[in-house]
Amino acid sequence: MQINSVVSFLGNIESHESAMMFRGQSNFSWNLLPSIARLNPELSPIKHNNGWQGIEDYLLGEFKRYASMHLKQEPKNKLEWMIQAQHHGLPTRLLDWSTNPLKALYFAVENSKHLNSSDLGVISV
Repeated sequence: MQINSVVSFLGNIESHESAMMFRGQSNFSWNLLPSIARLNPELSPIKHNNGWQGIEDYLLGEFKRYASMHLKQEPKNKLEWMIQAQHHGLPTRLLDWSTNPLKALYFAVENSKHLNSSDLGVISV
């Protein structure tokens, strides 16, 4: 089904009442991969023996070091740190989902590099 407006998008969502979670991405054919897995390891300036987990640990450590002074409340555990880091653009193993279909739609269209794509996707589960 082709969607040409927010109204048609919301109508389509209403027809799938069982959908509870939504993810927006600029191209429907892209795999569901977290941002850390989309990095090209050959081009990464960070080399680590533990693969993506090692790179993520390094990046998260640097984020903690520089972000702590700017946060109102320091995260209590690694998951909370990863959520904060991803919110600020750091690649992590987390994959964003929302219960709000309009938030998913926003992320499907936010990047102007992909606006000409006819494959914009909002995935629902």
